Amino acid sequence: MFERTLPLFTGYSVIAVAGEDKKFLGLVTRADVLEQFESAFGVKRKGIRIAFTSEESEGRIERLGDILRQYHENVISLATFDETDKLARRIVLKVDPNDNIAKFTKKLEKTGFRVLDIKEV
Repeated sequence: MFERTLPLFTGYSVIAVAGEDKKFLGLVTRADVLEQFESAFGVKRKGIRIAFTSEESEGRIERLGDILRQYHENVISLATFDETDKLARRIVLKVDPNDNIAKFTKKLEKTGFRVLDIKEV
């Protein structure tokens, strides 16, 4: 699991993988981990990257999904940060380029999300 593997790289550029019987199965490199981050953030696809914050409350991601559906946004990637902060959560969303980004981000703000940055990447 990625969540267990990532902390193991502190101080190492490579870690060995062994099965339950302690038999060597292979290596995981830092480059392998970076490749997974690239995939998670949709690095290889052009799109619009929108960084915003939201209050930490039940149903906020569901509300975001409703707005995405309403504006017919195609999500390339979605990541949240600050899992330990009880007041606010940063969200980075990447969507396919389109002509309604201004309307979409305006709706986000009307719904309580605070848009921090919008970039075409």
